[in-house]
Amino acid sequence: MTFRSCNPAGVLVHKVLSADATEAKLLWQTLGFALLFVSATALLAVSAHMKVPFYPVPMTLQPLAVLLVGAVFGARAGVAVILLYLAEGIIGLPVFASGAGLAYLMDPTAGYLLGFVLAAGVVGYAADRGWTRSLVKGVAVMTLATATIYLLGVAWLATSVMGGDWLKAVQVGAIPFLLGDALKIAIAAWLASGLARVVSRANALPQEAEQQPPAQNE
Repeated sequence: MTFRSCNPAGVLVHKVLSADATEAKLLWQTLGFALLFVSATALLAVSAHMKVPFYPVPMTLQPLAVLLVGAVFGARAGVAVILLYLAEGIIGLPVFASGAGLAYLMDPTAGYLLGFVLAAGVVGYAADRGWTRSLVKGVAVMTLATATIYLLGVAWLATSVMGGDWLKAVQVGAIPFLLGDALKIAIAAWLASGLARVVSRANALPQEAEQQPPAQNE
């Protein structure tokens, strides 16, 4: 089992356990991923309850956490983390910003929650291909991912809450958050590019060591 150098979560577990896949090592590897998944959902839950004073409305940190989940875990694992987070909320764990249970997915904010799944997939797809190592590409990817959150969030508001009034849905569900999300995009891209470079260098070191000719005794 191999992991791309830009998938830090996979690299972390892979570095701890060697790649020769005995049953015991695969078990510990699976447990390691499970721990990382649960830790990531805990981060998402904490970020849902954190608000930072900002203009024109307080800024929540959950979209930032979603972008970073995609960057750290990659596409498939990143989407799995978000789905696990939603499942935790559906069964009643207090991981959402307010409330829990299946009925919460009929809340006015439900579209944004579903947008988190797509956003993590978009960023993870880019991270799996090393695009997030570049700050410029990272900003572009994070912007596209954030746009998917807005798309589903505003669409849900317009169709289920505001009687098809898309203009009002945009005014309420998008415009007040643009400035704060622009800041989160910049932070997420900066953190993702730095982390991807560190992981790439860490992966390159063993390969360079293998290419070094053996030392000869004089």
